[in-house]
This record gives sequence, C-alpha cells and structure tokens, in this order.
Amino acid sequence: MALGAISCPREKTYLINKRVREIKKEHNLPATFEIKWSKVAKQRLPFYIDLLNYFFDIDDLGVRIIIANKANLDHNGHNQTHDEWYYKMYYLLLTKMIRTGITYRVCLDRKDSLGNTRIKKLRECLCNREYDFRQEIIKEIREVHSDRVPIIQLVDLII
Repeated sequence: MALGAISCPREKTYLINKRVREIKKEHNLPATFEIKWSKVAKQRLPFYIDLLNYFFDIDDLGVRIIIANKANLDHNGHNQTHDEWYYKMYYLLLTKMIRTGITYRVCLDRKDSLGNTRIKKLRECLCNREYDFRQEIIKEIREVHSDRVPIIQLVDLII
C-alpha cells in the first residue's frame, strides 16, 4: 500500500487548484472529473502528462510517499484495528514533512465516519512530537472529499 501527501504554501492552494481545473478544461474534461491512478487510460495520456509536468514545474509543490507491505501486518499482535494502523501510517508520513517554525493545515481524504476522533488523536501525537503542547504548529487537521480538491487528487496520480 502506498500513502502520500502533497505540501504547498497555503497562499498558493487556490492558484494550484485553479490551474489543475484549467488543465482538465484544456483536455475537455469536466471540472468534476476526479484524477485517480485507476482512471489513467491511453486516450487521456496527454492530460496526465500535462498534470505531471505542472507538478514538477511548480517549486511550491512537494510530495512524500510511504509504502507498506500489508501482507506482513499483525493487527492483533499490535492491539490495533486496520483503521488505527492506517492513521499510524499518516503519522509516519507527516512527521517527516513538519518543520519547526512553520504552521500547517492538513487535509486528509475522508476515510470513514470515525475520522474525527482519529484525526484529533493524530494531531495530538504530531504536536506532542514537536513539543507543541499548545497545538500552534499544526493549526488543524480536517477531512475533505478528495473528489472536490484537485491538489489531493494529484497524490493519487503520483503514487
């Protein structure tokens, strides 16, 4: 399994999302078309190449991906559910992206109805790791529907 995150300055998110929507329009795709690896098809190859070129041309975008071998998971041995393991992977993914002196707002793809409780715990753990007991470094972590957020859709394509 691969789990990834894209980072960018908050003030650039509007322009980046707008440009991704423009690329969709240039390729005669509706604004609602969701960018997903599973939708990559030969007839849309120019669209995906344009997206990847845009990603690599923009200095404001960064990506981090972690890969886990799900065949070796032992949830019972670690006293965890699969969903709890999933949020532990988010923790591992995000810890390498957080820098002292910078504030973050994290958007996660909505996974399940129990996300709010797990997100609060994830934020608490990430802040504690940074000795940020007032939770000022990570301003928020929230769930979004990835089909509405082009930047998040780019992660799926890059993975």
